[in-house]
Amino acid sequence: MRNVGSSEMENRKSCKPGDIMSEKGMIMTIGVGGQNPDSLVSALQKSIEAANPDFVYFVCSRTSQKTADTLESRLPERIQRERFEISDENNVDILFNDFMELIGSLRRDRECEPADLRMDYTSGTKAMSAAAILAAVSSGMNCIQYIAGQRKDGVVQAGLEDIKTISPTRFMASVHLNQSIENLRALRYDAASAALAAVVVDALPPSDRDLPSALDALIKGYQAWDVFRQDIAFELLKTTSRPHYKIQDLLFPKEKIGRFSQLKQTLFPEKMKNCDSSPKALITEDVLADLFNNAIRRMREGKYDDACARLYRLTEMCAQFALQKHNIDTGHVREEQIPEACRTKYCFEHEKKGQKEAKLGLHKNFELLRDLGNPVGDLLSPKTDFAATISTRNSSILAHGMMPVSRETCEKLRDHVFHLLQQIAPDMEARCKALQFPWIK
Repeated sequence: MRNVGSSEMENRKSCKPGDIMSEKGMIMTIGVGGQNPDSLVSALQKSIEAANPDFVYFVCSRTSQKTADTLESRLPERIQRERFEISDENNVDILFNDFMELIGSLRRDRECEPADLRMDYTSGTKAMSAAAILAAVSSGMNCIQYIAGQRKDGVVQAGLEDIKTISPTRFMASVHLNQSIENLRALRYDAASAALAAVVVDALPPSDRDLPSALDALIKGYQAWDVFRQDIAFELLKTTSRPHYKIQDLLFPKEKIGRFSQLKQTLFPEKMKNCDSSPKALITEDVLADLFNNAIRRMREGKYDDACARLYRLTEMCAQFALQKHNIDTGHVREEQIPEACRTKYCFEHEKKGQKEAKLGLHKNFELLRDLGNPVGDLLSPKTDFAATISTRNSSILAHGMMPVSRETCEKLRDHVFHLLQQIAPDMEARCKALQFPWIK
């Protein structure tokens, strides 16, 4: 592949940045013209003059250079002309790359954005036309055109030309909408919002025009849930019930919304009606299930350090939940709450209202459970594989070390934590399914 006739491009490269003005350009495929090349040249000339571009690029094969010569000789001098020679006029894949390379060079060297270009695919092989349209749509051109009219030997007859223009906006509206949906499924919320913002709603089919508002609520709702704002998520997701096959699997099931409401109230009790005080959020089985689900979603993204940070916190919360059954708050443990024979193992160095208290960390929480005879404490005893996996996690960059967590370590920690959860709540698997994003199985 090579560029032909680059004198004008060289002149533009010598301009100062402030001298370059926004230009309107055209890319035109050039064919041979069959038995009547003059009719083809006449039609292409009218197409160019009607568009009135500042410059036009002729995309030619070796056999269509003569057609380009004739066409170029008929154009007014004010229209800059360049040529782009293709190597294989019958291979759509190669041609698509050729067109994208040309469009990229125009952005780079002429500072001409795709929105300032139009594509004319009237002549040339079918493969050239297909590649031209695909490249125009993919790059974001606002106008695609071709010449219709009465034909003879496959060429529109002189004087009977009818220039047809197509706006890719309708195509791209559906493309952006689908991109937004797929980005949401992949938990890429910012990308989903960006794709949705590019959707021209009026360009969608009438049956899809209320989808963007519903999708916007879903994106914001699940994003809020993923950053632990279940209160915001609930308000957005409870009212989004637009039935449509494109987003059906994204809707939070109505039959589970009551459970989600209970989770929200547990985590944000101060937002309940008739609540004048500032009650403390409690750890419940569903709170544990929700955090486990959050860790699973981070693993789906390949964010193993983030997932392990959540799994570590979940391990702490499991111990705190188990100690709640003994009426023990791990941040305020009093001497009388610990069996007398075991009290010397704990450091009561804090004082509250004249009473000494201990604040317990992860391993001390499980040790206290063992001292209380609670079997949950045995799951993280010092010589268990669970404890060894926790130690590996502690060397990660989001804990106390500098190493990233491997997928294998994260999966092992996930399995240990889920086993712990099942000991606390035998129905934990069902709880996790009830509170997971509906499309994640």
